[in-house]
Amino acid sequence: MIQLLNLLKSKFAVSVLIILLFSIGFIVINAISRPPQTTNLPPGYLDNENSDRDSDGLTDAIEKIYGTNPDNSDTDGDGVSDRQEIANNTDPLKFGSSSLQENEALNKNLTVQYFSWLAESKHISSQTLDNQLVKEFIETKELDKPILSPVPQNTLNIKESLTSQEQRAYLSALDGTKLPLSLYLYTQEETSYINTENISIAPMNLQELITAVNAAYTTLDGLVIPADNSQQHSLWLSQLLTLKNELVTAQNTSPNDPVLKEKTRLVAETLSEELLPFNPDADVFWDPEAFNK
Repeated sequence: MIQLLNLLKSKFAVSVLIILLFSIGFIVINAISRPPQTTNLPPGYLDNENSDRDSDGLTDAIEKIYGTNPDNSDTDGDGVSDRQEIANNTDPLKFGSSSLQENEALNKNLTVQYFSWLAESKHISSQTLDNQLVKEFIETKELDKPILSPVPQNTLNIKESLTSQEQRAYLSALDGTKLPLSLYLYTQEETSYINTENISIAPMNLQELITAVNAAYTTLDGLVIPADNSQQHSLWLSQLLTLKNELVTAQNTSPNDPVLKEKTRLVAETLSEELLPFNPDADVFWDPEAFNK
């Protein structure tokens, strides 16, 4: 009887040991096979981690901007690290010592232009994405000033004198044309594309903004316009068309050029301020007498 109990105890211990080993093995295998955790930032955002997988002194986010391989410290294999090539103003993507300026794609990247300006004007050799410095760069280059898209005057329905019905329709259309509140949230400074830790800008649906701005343009473009207000009306149309084009540019710009995205946002900010009468929160009085001369 005692031998039987000892045998049962022995078998029980072995069973427990097998179960324990199986559990440990399952945990280890599951941990190994589990895909790495990633930060799923919305479209338009660079990874804001300061990771440097190839230890070449350039963060992975900066490598995305230059198009270099974040897992290879010498992307073009010429014996000079990517960071050193950029410091030497040579192309990190082309074997040899060709100038960075010879790379047409990189020269079009406004963020790369900003880094060059940073080194020349501020004597900052590191690739620093800073809100105030980026804004200073954009303002210094006068890139924040809208270049208005022209509106053909011969397509506008301008009349010297409006009937009472046309005047009411015109004023009613102006009063009813409102740009979305989300546009004014998009143009707030705290939603900068450069502040990658603040992703409040990312959920903004740029296509919805483009559609809304285009709808406002279509409404104003289809009105019978009093001659006395034709100049202001044409200006509104130009501003709306330019605003739409800037939003389209922001939508189509690669996330690897955050300075260009920020430039388009600053231009949109200027335009939205100039289009104040169509701000949904603006208290605007449209004076009928102004268009009844």
